[in-house]
Amino acid sequence: LKSPEAWAGHRGLSLFSWGEKGAEIMLRHSKAELKEALTMLPQALESHAIRNFRNLLGWMSDRPMPECQRLGYAQDIVETARVDPRLGDET
Repeated sequence: LKSPEAWAGHRGLSLFSWGEKGAEIMLRHSKAELKEALTMLPQALESHAIRNFRNLLGWMSDRPMPECQRLGYAQDIVETARVDPRLGDET
C-alpha cells in the first residue's frame, strides 16, 4: 500500500472539485475514481489498476451505465487480476 502522504487520492465528483486524499479517505468507500493506484506498482501497471478500479465501480453500480455493459465488467475484472496477480489487490 502506498503511504497516505504519497497517494494522489480520488478524482473530484464534479467539474469544480479537486477530489479527496489522505489517510482517512484512502481505504474508505468512494464513488469517485482514483487518480492513481492504491498499491505500489510499476508505472506500466498504473493505468491498468485505475481502469480495473473504474470497472469495479461500474460493476457495483456506483457509476451509471447500461446493464449490458455492467455485466461485462465482472469478466474484465477477473481477467485483469489473472493476467497480473499484482493487480488483484486493486479490486
